[in-house]
Amino acid sequence: MAIEIVSFQENYWDRLQRFIHARWKENHPVCRKSLFYWQYRGGGACKIAIDGDEIIGFLGAIPGKYALDGKILNGAALAIWIVLEKYRNSGLGILLLDEVEKENECVICLGVNKSVVKFYQMRDYQYLDRLNRYTVPLNERLYEKLIRGKVGGWRIDFGTTDPLAPSEVSAEMAAGMWKKSVAQNPVRFTMLRDEDFWRWRYLKSAGFEYMLFTDGDNLLVGRFDTIEGAEEDELNDKTVFRIIELVGGSSLQGTGCARFVQSVLLWAKKEGAILADFQCSSGMFGKVLYAAGFKMVNSEHSDTNIPAIFTPPRYDIPPINLVIKLPGDTSVDFGQTCFVKSDGDMDRPVR
Repeated sequence: MAIEIVSFQENYWDRLQRFIHARWKENHPVCRKSLFYWQYRGGGACKIAIDGDEIIGFLGAIPGKYALDGKILNGAALAIWIVLEKYRNSGLGILLLDEVEKENECVICLGVNKSVVKFYQMRDYQYLDRLNRYTVPLNERLYEKLIRGKVGGWRIDFGTTDPLAPSEVSAEMAAGMWKKSVAQNPVRFTMLRDEDFWRWRYLKSAGFEYMLFTDGDNLLVGRFDTIEGAEEDELNDKTVFRIIELVGGSSLQGTGCARFVQSVLLWAKKEGAILADFQCSSGMFGKVLYAAGFKMVNSEHSDTNIPAIFTPPRYDIPPINLVIKLPGDTSVDFGQTCFVKSDGDMDRPVR
């Protein structure tokens, strides 16, 4: 029978679940139906290659809206690309990608296998080799155990800072703060963080329990990871604080946002977190984070001993990279973008 490329529908679920389990990873998290449907927002943007009744390829695509120079685009973030081995030289993978690109004005992918980066570049994708990753110890002694090295007295001076606990933040409030921030701290290309986005990605997440923090002017989204399977037993069951989103208030050049971040870090420290980290495609938050006590991984602080994930700690995973494809011949400097690890599938359960 002729090979077909089709969009995912409910009747494909059982076969697709078995396909991912057998061909990608046994019991992969997205084999859980609730996580799959949440991450892919129903799955209709995903493409499946079928030969008769057999699934022979799959390309996951997360639909979303993107803002490019103030214009709203329909786009997709790629996640999980599988082609049966006997079809890998047939062009089937390209057909899957073609179908996603036809239906979207822009396409991004976080965490691209380096072996296929040249393939994306040949198709006019721009490439960033790693997100900027910032980190700060909240417990110096345990942080040193985790990184297997010394930090030389690197710690935050909290001064008279008061801890700021999570609070109830509505989708409307978050969207309004983001819109104000973008207007005053412009970037050329980013995901559109409207009310629907905040509701879907964080407030009703099927993957993690996210916490939202605000002082009325700034907004931060974070979550805890629990360390499991560490060689140093003292580290096991300790937590790390992953900052996923940061929305600056009136200006990212002022000190108010840095003080806000410190107040959240102090709360996380009191809750027992031994470090915090944050990742972004540009350095737009650099001044705030430096003022709050962070250093950038891979510059001031070696990245070789900072785990990429913590359950269990993995030191051998490459940094998160990024490819983007924009309409026509549009090109955007990555320094004018704002993408964080949750803008693809880099912030979902790994097991």
